[in-house]
Amino acid sequence: MNTRRAIILFLRDEREEGLLKPLPLGCVAGGYRQLNRTITERLLTSAGPATDLVVVGSTPVKGLTALPQKGSNFSERITNAFRDTFALGYQQAVMVGNDCPTIAPNEIAAAFATLDQGFAVSAAPARDGGAYIIGLAAGRVNFTEFAALPWQTEALFAGLLQLPEAVSVGPVRADFDTWRTAAARRALRQFIGFTSGVLTPSPIQPYSRSPHSTWMALARPHLPAPPSHRR
Repeated sequence: MNTRRAIILFLRDEREEGLLKPLPLGCVAGGYRQLNRTITERLLTSAGPATDLVVVGSTPVKGLTALPQKGSNFSERITNAFRDTFALGYQQAVMVGNDCPTIAPNEIAAAFATLDQGFAVSAAPARDGGAYIIGLAAGRVNFTEFAALPWQTEALFAGLLQLPEAVSVGPVRADFDTWRTAAARRALRQFIGFTSGVLTPSPIQPYSRSPHSTWMALARPHLPAPPSHRR
């Protein structure tokens, strides 16, 4: 029996993010809507045959499992994103955002692989002390402790590794709180160029998605089981 997996794409409201964290002029023609769509398409290439993409945010993505963000602060919204995803019946979940465009598909696969090995938590370190990948195994994490981590601080990654049965995966990467720096603009343009076929793809081969996967947009508060996967 396959382990049910979910990649969680955690997204801020597109209009709000456009105001608080404007994209470089001319870099992404369709703004955050296009950027998020491009990230979604790339994440789908990272998903194995028993892996779905769950979008947690205020803007539904047609054809994908969609959940709203819940909570009065960032800690609660992150924690509830995992809770609600596991409530759908998934046994493993790996969360990413749109602030690390250099993330590679094999790094997501590595996070799932560590959960397969029996770890409860997997995390990839961001250069600022945060984490650009967070993976959890259902029923293995104390969500009170998880919510109490020093979110949005330089101590987050260290805090994640202090959770029981936690492990580090992936290289150190930059996740960007602003696109104003030269490094951020370069990473964003490289990502857009790669996904547009302008740049040479990495030799790393991502997982391929089963052509028979079923995708459902879910309406809260009803939480049915994950979509079944036909072989």
